[in-house]
Amino acid sequence: MKVDLKKYQGKGYGKLALIEMIKWIKDKFPQCEEVRLTVFPDNYVARKLYKSYGFVATGQIFGGEEVFKLVLSKIPLQDIGD
Repeated sequence: MKVDLKKYQGKGYGKLALIEMIKWIKDKFPQCEEVRLTVFPDNYVARKLYKSYGFVATGQIFGGEEVFKLVLSKIPLQDIGD
C-alpha cells in the first residue's frame, strides 16, 4: 500500500487504507495470526503510522526494506480505527 502522488499524501488516506486492510483480513481470514509488511528505513511517516497500530519491527530486512508485523490476536476487531 502506498499513497504515491504528493497531492494525496498527508490527508489520512494511508491510515484509512491500513485500517480497512486490517479489518478485512481479520474478517475474511480469521485463521490468520499476523500481518507482515515492509517499509523503507527512511520512510518515517509510514513507520510511525504502522507503529501506532501495533506493528513492531521484526529485525528482518526484505528487499532492502524493514519487516514489520502485527499480531492480530492482540487487537480486537472493534478497536481498529478508534
